[in-house]
Amino acid sequence: MIIIGEKINGAIPSVKQAIAERNEALILERTLAQAKAGANFLDCAPSTATEVEYDTMVWPIDLMQGCTDVPLCIDSPNASLTRRISNISFEMPARKYVNMNCMSYAIAAGLDSAIMDPCSQDMMGTIFACEALCGKDKGGRKYNRTYRQGKFGKKKIAKEI
Repeated sequence: MIIIGEKINGAIPSVKQAIAERNEALILERTLAQAKAGANFLDCAPSTATEVEYDTMVWPIDLMQGCTDVPLCIDSPNASLTRRISNISFEMPARKYVNMNCMSYAIAAGLDSAIMDPCSQDMMGTIFACEALCGKDKGGRKYNRTYRQGKFGKKKIAKEI
């Protein structure tokens, strides 16, 4: 699964405000958090008026490229079946449950990549589990490895003997 981080999006009120005010700290914080969480690409979607779209897009792109080597995704990769998972639950209560189940169905139907929040351990666990159950992760190796790395689930503290 190709994970495209979705947290630099002008539809998110705090990001919209950060873009309008040129608040570098918020953009950098979200960019680095998504990179650390394992995003393969970072989506940059400032969602602004057409007449200022180019200038508004250049600013966060420069910031994002300056703080991480994770490639940016201005548009979805053409060779993959990509969807923005969180759109399915817009204005619904307890969105994370709808999103996680939508992800499971989408992976089973052949989803290759998703524009999503890579910092969500619940969603990452859903992806790794579904890929193991669907045979996309032979023997569940990636599931086991990412669990041990703390990408999802609670880390267990070893008991002293």
